[in-house]
Amino acid sequence: MVTDTAQGLPVPDLGLSADIVITATKADDRVDVTAINEVISADLVFAPAAGGSFDRILNSVRDKIPTPPVLPPEGQPEGSEKRIRDLQSSNDKLRLQLKNQAADLQEALKEYRVSIINSHPEIPQEMIAGATVQEIHASLDKATRLVAQVQKAMDDKGSEQIPAGAPPRRGPDLTTMTSREKIVEGLRLRQP
Repeated sequence: MVTDTAQGLPVPDLGLSADIVITATKADDRVDVTAINEVISADLVFAPAAGGSFDRILNSVRDKIPTPPVLPPEGQPEGSEKRIRDLQSSNDKLRLQLKNQAADLQEALKEYRVSIINSHPEIPQEMIAGATVQEIHASLDKATRLVAQVQKAMDDKGSEQIPAGAPPRRGPDLTTMTSREKIVEGLRLRQP
């Protein structure tokens, strides 16, 4: 990844989260780690929260070792390294904000699904599903059409098909029924 970065190739947003004690030497404007004396912890992470890319770790070590002033590369404005760090920090904050908003959206979708289920008791709740508002509406439309088809089929058969007498004291076991059977049972119970 470091080699690809140096060559200007695209790399994944990976970084290190490390707490280590090192021995380093400086050569020109860079620091070479000659020994890792103690590893307290080290993790390879995706989208490091504090901009902990491998380059950033080297820069933080370099800042602790006195080095001669480094002139910015030709064509690169003064302070651009700080600007990059600031942008990385802003990027990290925006990622966290996006993650929190995604969690809020999922919670809102769950509550919306529950409200749809509560406002349509004639439809079995497992028929209303989706990861977006549009998918929830599409499943509601499909379920509504199915309930209407079942109702029509029952009406076409006529009321003579329904046995007379008191309904059973205990309802059927709904856990073993298909969605269609549940709809038929629900519509049967609603008929006078």
